Amino acid sequence: MASLAILLKRQTAEKINEKITVQVKGRPYTVDFNKKNGGDYKKMKPKIKIVFLCTGNSCRSQMAEGFARYFGGDGMEVYSAGISPAGVNPKAVAVMKEAGIDISAQISKAIDKNILDQADYIITLCGDARESCPVVAGKVQKRHWPLEDPAGAEGSDVEKMAKFRAVRDQISKLVQDIIRELIE
Repeated sequence: MASLAILLKRQTAEKINEKITVQVKGRPYTVDFNKKNGGDYKKMKPKIKIVFLCTGNSCRSQMAEGFARYFGGDGMEVYSAGISPAGVNPKAVAVMKEAGIDISAQISKAIDKNILDQADYIITLCGDARESCPVVAGKVQKRHWPLEDPAGAEGSDVEKMAKFRAVRDQISKLVQDIIRELIE
């Protein structure tokens, strides 16, 4: 069945040198038909599903989702969620925009047990999320990045923005590191 779907989409995809995604046993696979990259429909790779969790899904997990979508490209399915969703923090949107990544369309979401059970990796970004994360399927790997909550920063607006930038930069490095690790 998957071969038929690939062959049907292959004709169109080859004409425009694109990537397509097909479902095989409920799991998405990316197929690259770009001839410049030696695209071969037989070399399918499953998308890696990552979920970033924090308390409010307003800062850290939103920035991590934005970086993972940016750096992971078509090879990843990325989600973020919170224990108690609190809306996306405008300062997080602003510092990500400075880094060239627009997260303004992302929304703050509650944890979805179905998404967690289908994930390859769950990364918690605060202690509350780590302690409150529901029990998930045994195949799911968990990681914890204990990052300070920039929303709790005190001081002037300049000092608060500096804290958001510092946490953003930590998240950028951590996301790039894990993507390198998972792809290699």
